[in-house]
Amino acid sequence: MILLCLIYYIEISHMCVEGNQLLINEVCSNNFSTGLKDQYEDCDWIELYNPTNETIFLGDYYLSDDRKSLNKSKLPDQYLDAGEYFIVYAKGEEGNQEFDLNFRISSKGEILYLSKGDQMIDQAEIPALETNVTWSRMEEEWAKTQSTAGLSNQGAVVISDKQVEPPCFSKQGGFYNEKFFLEIDGNGEIFYTLDGSEPDCNSFKYTGPIEIKNISTNPNAHSMRTDLSTVSQFIPDELIDKVVTIRAVCADEKGNLSDTVTNSYLVGHQEESAYREVYTISLVTDPDNLFDYEEGIYVLGKDYDEYMLEDGSKEDDFWIPANYRRRGKKSEREGHIEIWDENGKEMLKRQIGMRIHGSTTRGSLQKSFSIYAREMYDEKGIFDEDIFGQGEEIRKFFIYSDRDDSKLKHILSQRLIVDRAVETQEFIRCNVFLNGEYWGLYSLAEVYDEYYFQNNYGIEKDSVEIHEGSTPDSITEFLSSNADLSPDQLYEELSELIDMQSFIDYYGSMIYMDDWDWLPGNARCWRSITKGMHEKQDGKWRWCVWDMEGAMNAYDRNTFQSGNEMCWENDPVVKELMKSEKFRKDFVISFMDMVNHNFEETHVLMEIDEALSEYEASYELNKVRYFENRETGKYFDAVKEFFVNRKDKAITYLKEEFDLLSDPVYFVLLCDKENAAEFHINTLAMDKDCVFWQGLYFNDYPVTLSVDKIESGEQFLGWYSDSGELLSTELEIEIEMGNETKVVHAKFAE
Repeated sequence: MILLCLIYYIEISHMCVEGNQLLINEVCSNNFSTGLKDQYEDCDWIELYNPTNETIFLGDYYLSDDRKSLNKSKLPDQYLDAGEYFIVYAKGEEGNQEFDLNFRISSKGEILYLSKGDQMIDQAEIPALETNVTWSRMEEEWAKTQSTAGLSNQGAVVISDKQVEPPCFSKQGGFYNEKFFLEIDGNGEIFYTLDGSEPDCNSFKYTGPIEIKNISTNPNAHSMRTDLSTVSQFIPDELIDKVVTIRAVCADEKGNLSDTVTNSYLVGHQEESAYREVYTISLVTDPDNLFDYEEGIYVLGKDYDEYMLEDGSKEDDFWIPANYRRRGKKSEREGHIEIWDENGKEMLKRQIGMRIHGSTTRGSLQKSFSIYAREMYDEKGIFDEDIFGQGEEIRKFFIYSDRDDSKLKHILSQRLIVDRAVETQEFIRCNVFLNGEYWGLYSLAEVYDEYYFQNNYGIEKDSVEIHEGSTPDSITEFLSSNADLSPDQLYEELSELIDMQSFIDYYGSMIYMDDWDWLPGNARCWRSITKGMHEKQDGKWRWCVWDMEGAMNAYDRNTFQSGNEMCWENDPVVKELMKSEKFRKDFVISFMDMVNHNFEETHVLMEIDEALSEYEASYELNKVRYFENRETGKYFDAVKEFFVNRKDKAITYLKEEFDLLSDPVYFVLLCDKENAAEFHINTLAMDKDCVFWQGLYFNDYPVTLSVDKIESGEQFLGWYSDSGELLSTELEIEIEMGNETKVVHAKFAE
């Protein structure tokens, strides 16, 4: 086969040079991010080369994957100079004639044909290719190589099909009390690194056991950099914690390398409280992936310097272009992750893809990461480890930095409204090491993607639509095409498209918590697109709590009328719904339900104290890394102060926005027998042991009471007034509020 390829190459090369013809030079049929154009980062592509001394008119040529239909896709009407390369993207659909072909290339292998008129002038038999591997015309034969798109193939790194067994470590990564000597065994020479870089034959050669010890007394490295942010240049005064990261490969006699094995060793940290209260993560990647001037995704880098040379403006430091603002697949870097729970049990150990995550947080010193499972990294393509405690399969998760200095707002906001009709994320606190150096207190966070809804509701992944923003296109289109409907008709129609309780709970809670930056972009909503057995498989849009780091700042802000980009009053759905009296009633009642229960001061302060106790020691580590001697207690106090003072302001703003008639008064529910039944007050479900409850309500709308799940042997007698008058024996009753406290007794037989 090699001989045939060689003969074929010589014959075709000679024919093309003498005949003034093009060549197929390089092909990628399983592309992830090797294309030269960002918009084609995951398209198959074919590189053509003009090996002649003359200019060639591309419009005379065709590419095809069908021998019987050579003129399948015409090349663009432009010229290719001598010695130049031209990339054609096989997108599989008609598109930009300059780049797009109307077919794709099978990653399992097929033959490509280059023709001029009816004459085939070149062909390439493409074998099955791994992700980002290209089939390249070399000096003597075709070979699998790393991409050299737009450049000569000579000198390209050839990828061998021969598998070299990876080395074996005598001890797994994790926590150790005492230092020890690590042995590495393998079939061939072993090379290793200690700085996170990918080992090769130029790395340290293993010659004997390696001492593994606590290296926290080593000088700080990456944390000393001053090119990580435009707004913060903090360098810790103290030595920060470090772990030993070892990456090793085996090499055969021809220099072919095995897959890299990575282990992180946390020596001497076993009993430290910071590592026993939260999870611990070690992220390891080649330092150039993060800190290289041209390709590093964590630094200001080349993108920043080029912007400053061209523009020079620093009006908004957070948003200045920089390497860390790169997005998409071209910004993804291969890395390795290890996760241990608070007891030191290994939860996850994988090769992964990693990107910088977020928007504003990209400009921060402590950035967030998106973590991806893909077959190109470890042939698995999914995380099936029980990361979030639900036995789920997921494709992606976040390592979230919590840009707010209290590290509290994201988790607190989710916990406070977990019982409302909104989606909430699971957050798990964790201490993160980046290439062996302590990088701060983070949170593992779920992603609202198709896997989330499959894991939580059993809805198939291809049956879910997710919208990034507050108003899905289908709702916008509905509003524009139904402008003539009456308010009541519009409300009824929208109720078929929207889970109205989810909409109300989401918008109401965002307003109460002063998330003034949530509209329109920092919102998420979803729906099932097929009907099913689950109650949420009804095709209605529902909302998800998302990106709360900017909330809980100004307790006296009227968030109905204030917003970063858009406020409540400008939201197109709100504008229409506010014309409906039914919506206004439901919103006011639900809002006050949350005021009385979810955001009740004692409850909130207890949740805050519990959350803070979960990461007390870890926060001190984070303080050394990022806060120096700054007094950090003020950040927690500010969150507490917000909720202590927010209630009166929020109620006042609600009254003004909905033109309510008077101030709210207390409603009191009393029950004469504990654990006899379950009570509901509007949208709230009371604990069964509830014998006293009170909350504030406006008298514009009645309070709805109901009793449910009456215990066997118990007899519900009815609802009684404070004076002993029987109000009703029905299981559900509406109570009209007056201008004074209203007391209702629920009574059961003795």
